[in-house]
Amino acid sequence: MRFLPHYRHSAWRLALVAMVAALFLIGCASNPEPGTPKLPPGFLQAEIPAGDLFGYLYVSQDPPATISLNLLGDLRAASLIDSASAASVDVGIGDLAAWVGPTLDAFGGRMTFSESVSTEVAVRVLSSQGEVDVWRDGRRVLFVRGYGDWSIGVNAALRSGNTRRFQDAYPETWELMGLLPADPPVEPVAAGFSRVSGGTLGEISLKTGLDLGSLSQAFGAINVTEIVFAAYADDTIAIPAQIDRDFLTESRVGAVIVARSTYPGFILSFFLNSFSDQIGLTEGPTIHGEEVLARELDGVHLLVKPIGNTIFLSIAPSRAMAEALMASAIGPQLEE
Repeated sequence: MRFLPHYRHSAWRLALVAMVAALFLIGCASNPEPGTPKLPPGFLQAEIPAGDLFGYLYVSQDPPATISLNLLGDLRAASLIDSASAASVDVGIGDLAAWVGPTLDAFGGRMTFSESVSTEVAVRVLSSQGEVDVWRDGRRVLFVRGYGDWSIGVNAALRSGNTRRFQDAYPETWELMGLLPADPPVEPVAAGFSRVSGGTLGEISLKTGLDLGSLSQAFGAINVTEIVFAAYADDTIAIPAQIDRDFLTESRVGAVIVARSTYPGFILSFFLNSFSDQIGLTEGPTIHGEEVLARELDGVHLLVKPIGNTIFLSIAPSRAMAEALMASAIGPQLEE
């Protein structure tokens, strides 16, 4: 009887070790496998400048989307219009690529316009902005903002033709993009990635007015270094002069975000459960037999589901669209 407490203590220790080992094996075994995502037209062929990008956005749609030239700058300040009622001019755009540096103050981009006159106007608008170097290549307009090392490097790469395809330049990020939906319920219109470190994701969230409930801080806590995303729409999109929550709602644009943690699945789930109250997540619907977490952000619906060491998120203006996007993302990972 003297040794019984020691025996019980050892038994509990062995049971705890066995439980942790089992959870670890489950977390490792259930990590999602990448497939072939459906991406916007031309994504795989698009060239990006050599250098270290902190974020990337590619937009393309068939039929072509439109963009407000006021997104590029004030048309009145550029002496292109003199009427306040004509403060937004929408033009057709074949594709748009944006590259982000260490902060949102350093960035570059390339746009292909449907008409030559739109190209000329875009050059004038961008040229009227401070610290922006802009030039034209046929119907394409290229520009870089800032005078720091990052901007100088991107500018030199674009002018010399030192470019690469995204999947070649960032193979690990490209592998993560393989977890985006292969068969989404609506067509993809944009895709890209953003680093979590450095505050880029937080800056984007702040500028768009889309409060993601401190998700960027949560990503940091669970050791996520970057996210990949794709946006989807069931109609031709019109990019307004300001991209905010209203744009998501009015254009019926939804998105899928995928993030991978360096932690195994059971630790990730533990951290996510710990953060769920802090970021306002509650029990949501059941999708493919799996319960997901949910939150409504002033009319925008957010769903979250961890699978193994990966977190899947869907954001949409309606609950039905958010659920359909989430189903297309996690469905292939749950098939036996």
